[in-house]
Amino acid sequence: LLNSGIFTLPALPPSYYVNGDVQTHCTLLQEPTHTLNYCEDMTFWDHLDVDGTVAARFVIAGCDPNRKAWNTVMGPLRNPEPRAYLWLVETVDNSLQRIELDGYPEGHNFHPLGIEVTPSQDGAPSILYVVNHAREETTIEHFTISPDTPTQALWQRTISSPWFVSPNALAITNETSFYVSNDHLMTRRLPFPLAPTLPLIESIAGLPLSWLAHVTVNPDGTITHKVAALGVAFANGVAISPDGTTLALASTSIGQVYFYDRNTTTNAL
Repeated sequence: LLNSGIFTLPALPPSYYVNGDVQTHCTLLQEPTHTLNYCEDMTFWDHLDVDGTVAARFVIAGCDPNRKAWNTVMGPLRNPEPRAYLWLVETVDNSLQRIELDGYPEGHNFHPLGIEVTPSQDGAPSILYVVNHAREETTIEHFTISPDTPTQALWQRTISSPWFVSPNALAITNETSFYVSNDHLMTRRLPFPLAPTLPLIESIAGLPLSWLAHVTVNPDGTITHKVAALGVAFANGVAISPDGTTLALASTSIGQVYFYDRNTTTNAL
C-alpha cells in the first residue's frame, strides 16, 4: 500500500497528455463562478449520422462544488443541500454550457459520481444514467437527453436498490442495462462509531470488500441485479473495450486495474 501511494501525494501536473504534448493537445476549461469543481466523472456523447458515423462529439461532465461537505465514503456528511451540476462541453470550440435537469424532483439531492450516456442515433434521444449520492441513499438517476436540446436532461426515474451500497462508476451495455462498481461495503452512512472508522479501515487496508454488478432496468421500473465480480479493493472506474469482449475495473486502494473476459451475450465475466 505504501508503494501504491496511499500515504503519499505524487507531484502531478495540472494536466497531462499520454505520449504527447499537453500544451498543444489540451485546453484548460474554467468557469467564472467556480462551479466547475470536483468533477468526478465525464463521458463522451457521440452524435451518429444515419450510417452510424460520428458526426459530432460532446463531453458530459458531473461536477460537485459541495464535495468537501458531502462525501458518503470518505466524509464528511455535513450538508447535502447544494446541488451539483452536469456540464456539456463542445469538443470543437471547447464551449461550456450547464445542463438543466428538467422534471427533477424538488427536494431530491443531486451529487453525481459515475456518468454514462448512449450515442444518439441519427438525431434520436440518448439514455443518460447518473450515480447520485443523495441524502437518504445512493441511487442511479435515469434521464433522456436529445441533440435538439442538448442542455436539457429530462428526468425519467430514480433507480434504487439495497444492492446500491456505494455505487461509483457505470459502463452501459445497452439502453436498459449497465455495469456499476460499488466501491465500498462500509460507508460514512453507518452509525457512529462504525463510521468514520470502518470506511477508513476498508480504504487504507485495501480490504477486498467491494464488487462489480450488472443491472438490468425492467419495463416496470424494477431491476435485475447480478454480481459480476467480487473481492475487489475499492472498485472504481469501469470500462468496456470497443469490441465488447474485455472489461477493465480499477482498484483504487492497491493501484491496480483488473481485466476480465466478457460474454457479450450474457454479460458474465
